[in-house]
Amino acid sequence: MCVSRPHQEIQKCKDVPQIKTKSKSQKDRDSRRIQEYFDSKSFTRSLPFANLRDSAFRSCLDSSSIIKRELTSVKEKLSTVQKKGESQTAEILKLREQLLHFQSVSVENEKLRADVLSLQDNQQRQSINEDNCQIYVKRINDLEVYLQRKSDFIFDIQQKYEEISTEKRQFFNENSILHFKVDEY
Repeated sequence: MCVSRPHQEIQKCKDVPQIKTKSKSQKDRDSRRIQEYFDSKSFTRSLPFANLRDSAFRSCLDSSSIIKRELTSVKEKLSTVQKKGESQTAEILKLREQLLHFQSVSVENEKLRADVLSLQDNQQRQSINEDNCQIYVKRINDLEVYLQRKSDFIFDIQQKYEEISTEKRQFFNENSILHFKVDEY
């Protein structure tokens, strides 16, 4: 701390920082940086509306902002495709479980068909009631129709999954190309 007394020598203050002077190389470096900055902004300054204070509008004039916006839009599309792919993958897993269930229903259907055949044979021998056989036949036919509809549905879902997978790969390729272009700038 500096204390000033009238008839004494002036002491240097230790708490006050000394002003540092820059060397010639530092001054040259700083002036070169400022000149590069002004050169990079000269394009936007040459436009008639460059004096606007709207920073959002001025950022639209910058060429790198266009690439950045494209990159963000591609990333958003990619994330939506990934979410869609994940949901479809989960749906496919559920459908595979249903397919296993339907296969067990198919095995039961075969057993019922064998039962129907044996019942038809026994009916001829023992004259079993025709209504029971018709019920089994109707049930088998209903199960076959049900199984056919579900297998068609699963086939359609698998085709959609393959289409989404190819779209996903295309978006990944586009994203990598855009990253490469951004890295070049």
